[in-house]
Amino acid sequence: MEEFTYESMVEYLGGQGVDLSQEGIWLGRIKCPCCGGGRTQELSFSVKMDRNRLFCKCWRANTCGRKFMFTDPASRTLWGPGSPAARATPDPMRVRQTYHHGASGAKKGKLGENLCDLTEEHEKFFADRKISRHTLDRNGVKSKKTQFGTAIVFQYFAEGQVVAEKMRALPKTFWSVQEHRCLYGVDHLKDAREVILTEGEIDKLAMDEAGLRHSASLQGGATGGLALGFGALAALRAAERVVLAVDGDPAGQECAKKTLIALQKELKREDRFYLVRWPEGCKDCRSPETN
Repeated sequence: MEEFTYESMVEYLGGQGVDLSQEGIWLGRIKCPCCGGGRTQELSFSVKMDRNRLFCKCWRANTCGRKFMFTDPASRTLWGPGSPAARATPDPMRVRQTYHHGASGAKKGKLGENLCDLTEEHEKFFADRKISRHTLDRNGVKSKKTQFGTAIVFQYFAEGQVVAEKMRALPKTFWSVQEHRCLYGVDHLKDAREVILTEGEIDKLAMDEAGLRHSASLQGGATGGLALGFGALAALRAAERVVLAVDGDPAGQECAKKTLIALQKELKREDRFYLVRWPEGCKDCRSPETN
């Protein structure tokens, strides 16, 4: 599946509550990220972790049937257990096995613990992206001390309570803790005439920084789907315009199609939906030089 990497697939599975610490057995029965389960949204996608290999298969053989295998990059020689890189950077698989929890019963992390003010490194990360302290405070962005080092934490607030956290260890390693699925920024959508949906947390922050305060991002990025709880569905139904400001790359455009289908199904109309087309050389709402 060309648009996925090992890391992005692990992130998608984590968002769906799949516990990859259970090796050697097929897990899941979740929505296929390729076909979306078809018209009936069948839960046809299963995965199996066998040592350092991740096998994935859609069981809709006649209409999808996609199957593929990823190898954990942490298992390669460069990332061996004793290598400097392995000691310095958290292994995404180990992190998700330890921290993610959901319907599968994986080991539970704890929300809201070990938070601290943004470190100097994390402040510079956001300053380079022209995101102000005011925007970070409004969205509860902090640093968090974890067993894998200090990471940026994006807190998912729903009805004023933190229901999930997504961590980013620089430069670009992600893992999450989740009690409930929701849009990142769902509380900011209430009473909005225009709702903007982005593909990631930093995209949502960039929208805030530009003065577009009624925005939210999908929890699992391009593959995460549209979470409609905690007032999201009511806000989308009440809005006069729903703008999809997802990435302009192939994965983002596929995300836009699937999100549009989900919106049409729930809202029963199409005249309020708009898709942002980014200018040449720019794939999202942030500067081409940043990620």
